[in-house]
Order: sequence, then structure tokens, then C-alpha cells
Amino acid sequence: PPQTGGPAMGGPPPGPQHQYPPPPAPQYGDPHGMKRPTMMQRAFRPSQLLKLLVCIIIDVGGNASYFFPALGEGVDVAYAPGQAVALSALFNSRRVAVVGFLEEILPFTDVCPTATIAWFMDVCGYFDEVPVH
Repeated sequence: PPQTGGPAMGGPPPGPQHQYPPPPAPQYGDPHGMKRPTMMQRAFRPSQLLKLLVCIIIDVGGNASYFFPALGEGVDVAYAPGQAVALSALFNSRRVAVVGFLEEILPFTDVCPTATIAWFMDVCGYFDEVPVH
């Protein structure tokens, strides 16, 4: 049978007729293409553990009106702006700050651990910057 391929006949070189897929693009949030850490690896970084401790302190401080009923809800009105500033600084998110402010200023919502929930969201990557294309 006549040869139909190969460089001598002007055809493609012998071998697999498919091309290998290109290397994978860098993963979301990692410009260097390195594997992204798992949630557990992120959670147990010293900086994240310190942030968790600060979040728990913020949430406990927000519950002061429950621990000391004589203080009343007026303490929450005074505490709300401070919590909003702290949350904004911790998570660089205006949305979290607004939610924290509203949680403190609205009656009977103090039991919601807003700062700790924001920490879990941070560990899960919710606040990671999304690359703009």
C-alpha cells in the first residue's frame, strides 16, 4: 500500500494525531498557578486564628446588653459604629460592616455572631479578589 503520511510525503509527521491539551490556567485567586490552600489550611494560619479570636471578642462585646441587662439596648446603639469599623478593617468589606452595624442597632439581633460568620466566609474564600478580565 502507498504511504499517505509522513514528512517525506508532505503530510503530518507520524505519531498521535491529537495535540496535548494546553497547561491549565492559574487557579482562581492565584496568579502564580500554585495550588490554592484548602479551607482547613487557611483556617489554621496564625493570622486567621488571631482574626477568629478578635471576631469572637467583637461578638461577645456585642452581646453586652444580654450579659448586663441593666445596660439596655442603648449600649448597642453606641457599640454599632465601633463594630462596623472593626469589621470593615478586618475584612475590607463595606457589606460586612453594614450588616454588623444593622445587627447591632436592630433590637433582639445581638445573638447573631456576625463577625464569626464573616470569619468563616473569609476562610471559605468569599472575600478573595476576583480577577478582572
